[in-house]
Amino acid sequence: MKQDSIHLHFNWKVWLFSVVFLVVFVQLGLWQLRRANEKVELLRIEQERWDRAPVGIADVPQDPALADGVPVVMRGNYLNRDLFLLDNRVLDGRVGFEVLTPFRDAGSGRLVLVNRGFVRMARTRSDPPVIPPPRDNPEAVRGHVHVPADGDDSGHGMSTIPGSRLHIVEAENPGIAESVLHEPMYAYIVRLDVNDPDALPRYWPVTVMSPQRHRGYAIQWFAMALAVFGAWLFFTFRRVGGPRDEQPR
Repeated sequence: MKQDSIHLHFNWKVWLFSVVFLVVFVQLGLWQLRRANEKVELLRIEQERWDRAPVGIADVPQDPALADGVPVVMRGNYLNRDLFLLDNRVLDGRVGFEVLTPFRDAGSGRLVLVNRGFVRMARTRSDPPVIPPPRDNPEAVRGHVHVPADGDDSGHGMSTIPGSRLHIVEAENPGIAESVLHEPMYAYIVRLDVNDPDALPRYWPVTVMSPQRHRGYAIQWFAMALAVFGAWLFFTFRRVGGPRDEQPR
C-alpha cells in the first residue's frame, strides 16, 4: 500500500489569474456593499424630509441641497392655458409626457411649475394628448420640491404642438416656461403629491437601484471570488499517489 500525499504545484499563470481576479471580485463586492450603505442613507434622509410638516413656497430653503424633497403646501389656482409636456417619459411600457402646469401661489404671489404626472402620448407627436384638467380653485395643493438636474436652459429645445398651447420640452426647467409666460418662475419644480385630486400616474423613485439589489450583487461578486479561490486550491495542491492494491506478479 502506498500512502497518498499532497504536493504544492506552482503554475505562475494560475497564480497570476487567481490573484488578479480574486482581488477584483472582492473589491467589486465591497464596492456594492458601500453603495448599499449609501442608498440606505439616501433613503433615510429622503424619508426624513417627507415626514416633515409642509411649508409654504416662501419658506423653502434656497440652497438646492436643502430644498430638494421639502414638502410644500400652496393655495391659489392653476393657469391651465400654456402647458409644458416633459418629453421622453415612459410608464408601464407606454410612451408619453409628464404634465407641467403653471400654478399661481396666492401666499407668495409666485408662479410655480407643478409636475402633475404622466399622460400617454397621442397617436402621433403632432396630436395633443388627453390631459385631465385640474380643479379650478383647489383648496390646497400639496407636493414636494424637486430640484432639476439641469441648472440652466441652454441646449434644451422646445416645440409646440400645432393648433394648441402645449409646449414639448426636454427638461424640467422653469427657465423655459419663463420665455413663454413672460413672467419670472419659481426656481424649482413642485411634484404633486400622489394623493392630490389632480395627481396623474407617475414613477419617481428616489433611487433606481435599491440597497437590497446592491447587496445581491455583492453576494454574487463574493461567490465568484470564492469560486476563483476554490479553483486555485484545486490546481495548486495536487494529491499524489494514493492507496492502491498490489497486483500479483
